Amino acid sequence: MKLLSLSGICFILLFSPGHAKGQGIDVTISHLRNTKGFLQVSVYRNAEEFDTDSPFLIKKYPKTEIEDGKFSFRLDMGSGIYGIAVLDDENEDGEMEYNCLGIPKEGFGFSGYYHTGLERPDFSDFNFLLGDGIKRIEIVMKYM
Repeated sequence: MKLLSLSGICFILLFSPGHAKGQGIDVTISHLRNTKGFLQVSVYRNAEEFDTDSPFLIKKYPKTEIEDGKFSFRLDMGSGIYGIAVLDDENEDGEMEYNCLGIPKEGFGFSGYYHTGLERPDFSDFNFLLGDGIKRIEIVMKYM
């Protein structure tokens, strides 16, 4: 009797109209040059958050699990517009390091966008829409 009621509960949860679909972002970061420090992942929801450097979410991942210059993880997020920026924070100070000419000394990358200029990109260059289901995003790191 107990097994039957447990099965019934599982059936109701799995097949009821209100059952939530899995949502999230599968992120793969590639071209990482070493395992020093950590990856600082900043998630933005709009241009204002990006322009004021006020991310909606910040995650830090130690680079100990990098394999062949790649690291992957999942962000559980609801539907919406997002943009992801990654800093390869090799010295673990939480900030981008620059040389005397203002050129970044640490790696950086953006969701679905490889930045080629010297100026900061616009949010519209790297944002994306997350709907139902899982969105796969690749971020290719750049070192100057």
